[in-house]
Amino acid sequence: MKFARPNRKVKWILALTCGMALATPLVWLELRHLNSAQRIYRIGYDNQPPQHFADKDGNPKGLIVELINEAARRRNIRLKWSLEPESSEAALKTKMVDLWPIMTIRPERKRFLYITDPYREDSICLYVRSGSAFTHLQDLGNSRIAFDGEPLDVRLLHPHVPNAKLLIIQSPRERLEAVCQQRVEAAYFDEYTAIATLLDGVSCAQQGLRIIRAPELSGLLGVGATFEARPAADAIRAEIGRMAMDGTLDRIASRWSSMLSRNLEIANELARAQTRERWLIVGISGVGLLLLYTLWQAGRIRRALTSAREATMLKNQFLANMSHEIRTPMNAILGMTGLAMDTSDREEQAEYLNDVMGAGESLLALLNDILDLSKLEAGKLTFEHVKFDPADVIREVCGLFTVEVRKKGLILTDELPARLSCQVWGDPGRLRQDLVNLVGNAVKFTEIGHINLKAAIDSESDHITRICFAVKDTGIGISKEAQQRIFESFVQADGSVTRKYGGTGLGLSISRELISRMGGELRVDSAPGRGSTFWFILPFERVHEIVLGEPGQCVPPRYEPLEQSTAQ
Repeated sequence: MKFARPNRKVKWILALTCGMALATPLVWLELRHLNSAQRIYRIGYDNQPPQHFADKDGNPKGLIVELINEAARRRNIRLKWSLEPESSEAALKTKMVDLWPIMTIRPERKRFLYITDPYREDSICLYVRSGSAFTHLQDLGNSRIAFDGEPLDVRLLHPHVPNAKLLIIQSPRERLEAVCQQRVEAAYFDEYTAIATLLDGVSCAQQGLRIIRAPELSGLLGVGATFEARPAADAIRAEIGRMAMDGTLDRIASRWSSMLSRNLEIANELARAQTRERWLIVGISGVGLLLLYTLWQAGRIRRALTSAREATMLKNQFLANMSHEIRTPMNAILGMTGLAMDTSDREEQAEYLNDVMGAGESLLALLNDILDLSKLEAGKLTFEHVKFDPADVIREVCGLFTVEVRKKGLILTDELPARLSCQVWGDPGRLRQDLVNLVGNAVKFTEIGHINLKAAIDSESDHITRICFAVKDTGIGISKEAQQRIFESFVQADGSVTRKYGGTGLGLSISRELISRMGGELRVDSAPGRGSTFWFILPFERVHEIVLGEPGQCVPPRYEPLEQSTAQ
């Protein structure tokens, strides 16, 4: 089947389409980057000193504020800080803000907001009066606990102190004062905020305060965001990791409190872990690639060994066949020569010498096959370019097998048009060799029936005529599996064929190579017990008008069994 070649316009359209498909992701990423750089993100905060709080002039201050501002500056992300009375969850859920600088990572929050990978560890504790009997979180089951109003804190506390009364007191200082004044039994804090508040001068005079650690309430914190602002949050978090690596994070933390660097160590650890992870991935990938390469090499070696074993087996089989094929005519030559020398009867001598001639011709054909195979493998086989008549070659080939087919009781016919005027340029010797190999195989593997050698024009142009040649027989046939192997050197359909019919297995391999180098392809259509059809089409340069038949009468590729002859 032939397909029309696409015109230049179609090629341009295809090239433009492919270019757009490749460029679209790049353009999208660039637009996304530009949008991130031009957009002003609203970032919320509340009064949780010294992490984030409003100073006396109403400006955002605190360690986390400075940390986020520096990361955003490095990434060209523009921020506008907004003091929000609502909780971080409520502010992001209602989209009052796009970002929140620090939020505890909890699975239930994933439904309505986004939180980056953590950059800080959150240690939760409760402060009680020193004289109280409370030592564990569960001891506060029926107590009053002050917290900052964050809904997440309610969800965290409830499973552990289900009967406690939770009171919202947003100011950390006022929460501690409520404990001292016994308005509540405990105050809920993250550890750093609690210590910073105590350092700010809050105490319970002679009573003092005691801390209850609650590791079951602790967690990891990242940058919170709406889903639309996720790229900005991820960029800020990634930059915090780089700041941890280059020491900027420690320098910022030291300006606020030496204790804070302990809470922020997770950013350093995560950054180092990510570096280790990247190297681990690189290492695993390298090992994987090395393993794949080793397996690939092992496969190649295995295939090479298999091929070598097959080649050795085929060569051994070939040598065994060759020994037999050479020994048979040589024994005939020596035996018949000896008999001819022992008799004085000239008629008997002529008969012996005729047999010697036949054995010698068989031996010469064998040696010619070996020589041709060597030349083909070395690329030194030459082809003639002379005028000849293909019909003459066909008749000559049929004449060569006249005596042999009569001995076997077969019928050999050639199928050519009555009108024949044929002159083409090509190599008649190589064409004759191909046809002799095919007809010789047909005669060898056919016990009863017909052998037909046919030629017909396949197609014509002003300078080239393509002629189809086909050899049909009613012999033993070839299985589909064997058809894949019979064109290889030293190979026949199976070992029993070699034992019964002889031969070296070179004929079809040589014919296939010769036909291929002459511009054609040798094909076969066969079935066991139903005979075989070997056919090929060769292009020849026209000398003048050829009439071998009407175009399109070439043998069809589908096998059609020949009728059995009356010789059966």
